[in-house]
Amino acid sequence: MFKRLLIAAMLSVLVILAACAPATMQARPLNRSTFDKCAEVTCGANMHCDSGQCLCTGGFKQCGDGCISESKCCSNSDCGPGRTCDAGVCVERPVCGYLETWDDGDKECACVEDAKFCAEQGKCVPAESCCWHTVCDDDQRCAVTTYSGTVCIKADTKKCKIVHEDGRVEGFFFPQGRYDVQVTRVLEGGMFDLKVNEEVLRRLDINETTTSNDNVTIYVESMQTFGGYCRDEPD
Repeated sequence: MFKRLLIAAMLSVLVILAACAPATMQARPLNRSTFDKCAEVTCGANMHCDSGQCLCTGGFKQCGDGCISESKCCSNSDCGPGRTCDAGVCVERPVCGYLETWDDGDKECACVEDAKFCAEQGKCVPAESCCWHTVCDDDQRCAVTTYSGTVCIKADTKKCKIVHEDGRVEGFFFPQGRYDVQVTRVLEGGMFDLKVNEEVLRRLDINETTTSNDNVTIYVESMQTFGGYCRDEPD
């Protein structure tokens, strides 16, 4: 009898506890995109997703909307002077003159935005420069635009002179001999082709040093532009 009463009492307690327990919450489906930003992102070839963004995998680099091998070029800027990017490969092309840039569409050099082509001088000149005498007053002449460089030679001492691109030769005199310097051409980006005695030095950037055959150091310290304005004609 006592056992029956005890069991009944225990059942009553369980019923009361069950009634007081909080209602069980219904499980909701997990929203994967809340925790994984790449869940609904589809990346292209040679890409992987990281925090919702498509990035190039190792050995590849961004090129437009895709990824290409790091060994390939994406644009002309990936290639050196005188080279252009063609189907991911840097190929040779003509080196343009100063104030010129390569036109991929026409496959030729063209004046940059702030320059104009002067047929009489055979080159691109600053847009504000005179091109020929016809744009000047009757008693004036157009001073031809000349691109020049301050060329320096270091032997036992350092000597610098302005050398114009118009074919003039500047002589540098040292105890060990004379060096005749010509600026044969000023190129795109402000590079210089020089002729030192009989030695040809090509595509020198400003302050890029090179060593001649007899071990003197040669470089272009700075660049200057002369002419391009109307001046009075001498009587």
